Amino acid sequence: MGKHRNPAGPETRPLAGTVRQHNFSPKGEIEGVLLDTDSGPVQVNFPHGPGAARSVPTPGALLRLIVAPDHRAADHAPGDHPVYEFVSDADAAAPVAEGVVARLNYARHGEPNGVVLDTGDFVHLKPHGMRQVALAVGTRVVAEGTARPTVTGHRVIEATVVNGTELAHGERH
Repeated sequence: MGKHRNPAGPETRPLAGTVRQHNFSPKGEIEGVLLDTDSGPVQVNFPHGPGAARSVPTPGALLRLIVAPDHRAADHAPGDHPVYEFVSDADAAAPVAEGVVARLNYARHGEPNGVVLDTGDFVHLKPHGMRQVALAVGTRVVAEGTARPTVTGHRVIEATVVNGTELAHGERH
């Protein structure tokens, strides 16, 4: 087995390549693909669980994806290629999170910095965004922004628009 080159960092990034093969789970489901990219082979794992179903690309198909580092791969022996977690199709619209506020989330200093929806997604607005958009438990939310996976299998949406309000750029948190 070769040296595992799992990419570092929590951010999503685009990835394009041709499907070389499917990866099967022990249950016989397709849990990911191996892509041939300009920088060599790359594995992309699909999410598990309800609502995770997606169309499966055929070998030879060109894919343009948004991916994030698959941190679970670091818990195992080194692999032969980089491993990523599928986030979305690159050609899809900006990630959108929709749901009802289940609870507020707080920055380390105690100020609200976002909300957790009933879907489990965390919409990060930063404290200035929370002051800009009045959100409370029970409020219906539609948020747009960039997405990355959380350790719980949901998403963090770095919100740029919430309920039709474009968020002003504020201090970094």
